[in-house]
Amino acid sequence: ELGPSQVFVQEGVAMLRDGTSLAGGTATLMTVVRTAIAAGVSPAQAVQSATSVPAALLDLTSKVGSVKEGMRADLVVVDRDYFVTSVFRCGEIVRQ
Repeated sequence: ELGPSQVFVQEGVAMLRDGTSLAGGTATLMTVVRTAIAAGVSPAQAVQSATSVPAALLDLTSKVGSVKEGMRADLVVVDRDYFVTSVFRCGEIVRQ
């Protein structure tokens, strides 16, 4: 459901149940980062766009959005192709 509307996802596309309208995207944030890099965005800018930029927009930069002492330590570790290999939440590993 998307508000009052019924939605279905097929082949990565979210559509209203009646099939008349696009209901949104289904890409993960890391898929968007990889796509941006493949399109020519620098890796640094793509990662900033996924981390510090949203934190600033949500006024959360005192807690999240960068790696430094005193921050919450929610992190993902990626391989050279930007696929997630590990996830840390509040400094504790939750996926490896």
